[in-house]
Amino acid sequence: TKQPGIDTVELTERIESELGALQAQLPQDIERVDGLFRQADFIHRAIENVTGAVRDGAILVVLVLFLFLMNLRTTWITLTAIPLSVAIAAMVFSAFGLSLNTMTLGGLAIALGALVDDAIIVVDPAGTLRFCNRYDEGWSVDDVVGRSVLDLAVPESAAAVEQTIRDVLASGEERSLEVTVRTPAGELNYFAIRVGPVVVGGRIAAVMACCENILSLKTTERNLARERNLLRRLLEIQERERQLVSYEIHDGLAQYLAGAMMHLQAWEAALGDHAGCDELQEGMRLLQAAAGESRRLIGGLRPPALDELGIVEAIESLVVDTRAEVPDVAFHHTLPGPRLPPALETTIFRIVQESLSNVSKHAAAERVTVEVARTGDAVRIRVVDDGRGFEPATVPEDRFGLEGIRQRSRLFGGTPRIDSTPGRGTTVEVTLPIPPDEQG
Repeated sequence: TKQPGIDTVELTERIESELGALQAQLPQDIERVDGLFRQADFIHRAIENVTGAVRDGAILVVLVLFLFLMNLRTTWITLTAIPLSVAIAAMVFSAFGLSLNTMTLGGLAIALGALVDDAIIVVDPAGTLRFCNRYDEGWSVDDVVGRSVLDLAVPESAAAVEQTIRDVLASGEERSLEVTVRTPAGELNYFAIRVGPVVVGGRIAAVMACCENILSLKTTERNLARERNLLRRLLEIQERERQLVSYEIHDGLAQYLAGAMMHLQAWEAALGDHAGCDELQEGMRLLQAAAGESRRLIGGLRPPALDELGIVEAIESLVVDTRAEVPDVAFHHTLPGPRLPPALETTIFRIVQESLSNVSKHAAAERVTVEVARTGDAVRIRVVDDGRGFEPATVPEDRFGLEGIRQRSRLFGGTPRIDSTPGRGTTVEVTLPIPPDEQG
């Protein structure tokens, strides 16, 4: 009876009707017991409780609004907006085949609670605040009523507030804006404000504003921005360290290995066919393997081509390495104009590197296509394979490859998209904006 799309009450009644019809056919020693647990009764009681709560809440809302506003007309406007919002929500639910249940009613109740919790102010054409139904902590009626609304906003917001009031008085249309206010204690507070006209006798006599305190939202945004800046800084430090270690290997260890190889080759030429060449050949083989390993380490840390030649050559090196695991790897690029900013090239390289690494390790693909194209003020990266695919929701939390792609993209202001279906391959697509001062 909890199956989606099934009317539990109707189904319960149909089952009881069928059981009643079967009762006459059952042996006399079989007794039917009713009332142990009936899902329909639970639903009826829940609906009754919700109905009672909505009724009592509506009465309280009417009383609270009138006591705070002390104005029948303003109270009526607010009360009309609430059921109208519920009716529109019901119409939208009906259009999409959804139903009103306890969960959706709870969500609507939270939304209406937020609406009622907003501060409502009335401002006359001169910009003087004439009415306010509630005050945040630290404010009093003397701090607000009778003062210019521009005095309450910080200078950066005052001009926008003044222009918005003028627009509403002139056009009669609603406007929205965010305003920063300095409290009596000197702290900053933030409000999302919706401004509309107050019409009296056929003309606009004032404006009414519904003010929602968004301090917690702004605090969260600042914390998130701080964390992203910190993560971006850590990634930059990591890239510099990778670059330093890569150069150390390239200019140090790799050069010593190359020099040792040249000396052994010269020694081999001098010895000719003398005994002991098997050991010499083995030593040279080990040196060649060490040189190859050093090149692999350099490429994994940060290939010199990325700094010296650019992103196209760096991705070409990734493609060459991937061909050892995937038979067919294609790379298409359209990057006209000057080189991209170093930070953007690094982000593109790491996204492609992680995508190809995932293909090599997990996809069992036969073909991979890498596309990097500059389109206007953005760069689009696309890596498509025909491998086994996967279900994105089932990726273990300890796998950081895909999450690394998402986080690098978002840190640079990009929009990542990772689509995959078992048996149908995977597509990684990222669009990264080019900084305005680097768009050429």
